Order: sequence, then C-alpha cells, then structure tokens
Amino acid sequence: METSKKINWIIIAVYFLITLTALFFHEVWRDEAQAWCIVRDLNFISIFNEARVEGHPMLWYLILLPFAKLNLPVISMQIISWLIVFISVIFFVFKSPFNYMQKFLVVFSAGMVYYLPVIARNYALIPIFIFLLAYLYPKRIEKPYLYPILIILLSQTHILTLAFCLVMAMFYTLETRKKFIASILFIINFSFIFYSFYNMSNVNTSVKIYWVAANNLILYFCDNYFSPLFHYTPVMNCLIFYGALAIIFYYFFKISRKIFILFLSSSAYIFYIYYKVWFGGIYYQKAFILLLIFIFCFWCIKNTNKINIKLLDITFIVLFTISSIMGVYSIIREIKYDFSGSKSTAEFIKNNLKDEKNLLAYGYLFTYSPLSAYAKDYNFYSNKFKENITYFDFSMKSYNTPNKNFKEVPKTKYYITQGEKILFEELGYKEIYSSSENILSDNADPEIFRIYYYNK
Repeated sequence: METSKKINWIIIAVYFLITLTALFFHEVWRDEAQAWCIVRDLNFISIFNEARVEGHPMLWYLILLPFAKLNLPVISMQIISWLIVFISVIFFVFKSPFNYMQKFLVVFSAGMVYYLPVIARNYALIPIFIFLLAYLYPKRIEKPYLYPILIILLSQTHILTLAFCLVMAMFYTLETRKKFIASILFIINFSFIFYSFYNMSNVNTSVKIYWVAANNLILYFCDNYFSPLFHYTPVMNCLIFYGALAIIFYYFFKISRKIFILFLSSSAYIFYIYYKVWFGGIYYQKAFILLLIFIFCFWCIKNTNKINIKLLDITFIVLFTISSIMGVYSIIREIKYDFSGSKSTAEFIKNNLKDEKNLLAYGYLFTYSPLSAYAKDYNFYSNKFKENITYFDFSMKSYNTPNKNFKEVPKTKYYITQGEKILFEELGYKEIYSSSENILSDNADPEIFRIYYYNK
C-alpha cells in the first residue's frame, strides 16, 4: 500500500475509534430528541407543519422517519448521524486536494470530530454535500443533473445553507443557460423552501429576539469556537477570527470574484440569521457551517488554480488548529460528564417506576422530548397544557413559562420537573432523584431533572 493511502487510513481509523467512543457516551438532549419524537409520533403532514415552526427543512426528518416509525431506539438516530459524517470524512481524506496537516486538522476539528457526528442533528448532513460539490466543481458543467441535485439536497439540510445554495444555483444557471432542467429544479426547490418558511402563522419565539446588540454578535459568534483557548478574552477571539476572515476575503477577491461573492454572501447571511434568530445556546455547529463553506471555496481554488498562497494556507491551519483544540476539549468533557441528564433520568424511571406508565411533568416543555425519546412507553402529562406531550411545540403560547401557582399542583404520586428547584416539599413531596450536573447545566439549575414522590 502506498504511503499516502496508509496515512489516510490511519487518520480514518483514529477518527473511527474516537467518534464511536464519544457516540456511546453521549446522551441526547432536547434539540436532538425533538426531531426524533416529531417523526415518531406525527403523520407526514403534521411533521411538515412542525418543521415549518421549527425552522428546519425536511431532509433530516425524512431520513429519520422510517427508523422512528419502526419503533427503533433513539440511538438509531445517533448512529445515522455518525455514519453520515464518517462517510463524509472518508471522502474528504481521499478526494480533497489538501496536504496531510490540513486534512488532519479538518477531520479532528471540533465540528467534524464532535459537534456533527456525536450530537445527532441535521447539521450532520452538510459536510457530505459540501465535499461532493467541491469535488465535482471542476466538472460541474458535465454533470447537468447530479450537480444541481446536490445543491438542492444541501439546501434541504439546514436553513443556514440557503444563501450558499441560492448563489450556487444562480451561478450554475448562468453557466448552463441552454440546459433548462437545472433551472426548473432550482425554481421548484427554492419556491418550496420559501413557501415552507414564509409568513408562518406560528413562529419559533426565538425569532422575535431583535433587541440583541450588534456588539454581542461580534463578541459571541466566535466565543464557543475559541473556547477553551481564549474563552475569557473576547477581544483576542475577535482579532483572530475576524482577522482570519479579512485575509480570506482579500485573497478570494483577488483569486476569484465568483468564489468571493459566494463566501461573502454566505457569511453575511449566516451572521444575519445568527443575530436575528438563533442568538444564544450551543452555536459551534452554526459557526462551523461557515468553516465548511470556507473549505468548499478553498478546495475549489486549489482545484482550478495553481496559485500557492502561503498566507491563506496559514490562515486555514490556524483556524482549524484552534478548532481541533476545541474538539479534544469537547471529547474529554463528553466522556467525563453526562451530556444532559436525560438518559440517566429515563433509566431511573424505567428501573424504579415500572408500574407508573403515566407520569406528570411540571413546567418547561423542554422536559419532555429527551425523556420521551428514551422512555417511549411512558406518557408524560403536562399539568400546564393538560395533555400528554412528547416534544415541545413552539406554537404553544408561553411554551417555556412554567405555571408558578404551586397550590394548583395536583396530588399525584410522582412528579418530574426540569427547571428551578421549586417548593414541592411544602406540598408534601419528597425529592427521590436528581440528575447530576452535566455539560449543558454548567451549574445552571434549569438543566437538572428532578423526580418528586408524594406519600401522604
């Protein structure tokens, strides 16, 4: 076997062992379980309507649908996510034009080694389509069906890829004016996407967070990206991250105006959506989409131009070195701590409350989806909404505001809560279980699951 192939297979083997280990330590949290419970419990039309409110395209739901309907365990979703990213890593290692150091740093970056394969969400679908499009870019005119279909599939992975896909579709349409099939496919696809998300009657309430100051976007977009290296030095984060972007913009403009427009429009759109819609939470996945687009653009330049720009290579190495440090940090934390407490709480329920198939849950709708994903045979009844709930519905008014009128808490045998430690003991309840501090809680009480027992 050639030395180059040996090195490639060593990278892949190490990646396989690390990610698979992390996968089996990982327990799903609410955003992962949400998609699984939706496709498991709803019909197709309801899934589509729920996806509109969620703000996500349909591809991830369609992939999960047959597995969830077969009543398979939720780890099936985790394996699907991991497998898709693993295939994309194999393709990248063998087909990309990058040197060994660059391949290594991309493969073991936080996004590729942890946030995409281990945390099972629709982000896992993005790399394979990005890498296929980059590989086929020099031969795109010769692929009048495959290339536009790949763009369409990528547009159906995550709403943050929309600007990238629109610009790609526009360029491809201009390049293949006499081939109308691609244009027709693009029109149908993007019309469907805009129909899906335009003028929604019930909108995820996070979309209404318009008051966030612009300086927060500048400081915190890259905060998770640099943690733990410069976690307490936001100015350093900005200097490195936005300095790197400035270098990338300069050289893309100098080398290829088309690539420059593609990267600029994609970056502006991602920043806009981040600022207007998804400010807060775990946002490494969203920041990493920008790096995947950077990989695409740099890959295309390396394929179509024989220009060797050392500063661009250095920028690439710096960004992905920092990301790899974050990847190591994330894997260690995943193995050392529970991720959310949902699996351990569900295991306690199944082992200790075997005869209690109907359980009351109090407060946040976020409580329900991860528990339901792991304990699918149990019904979680909400005292606030007076119905069994298996996922949180953003269309519900005040979905994240628990009822604080403790006097109206019904006297049931067991009560599950997630949120502030409320005064159940004054009502005669005894706490019999509390999930341990986890990665998400970070000393934040709202992420702790508790089970109370009433014995009066």
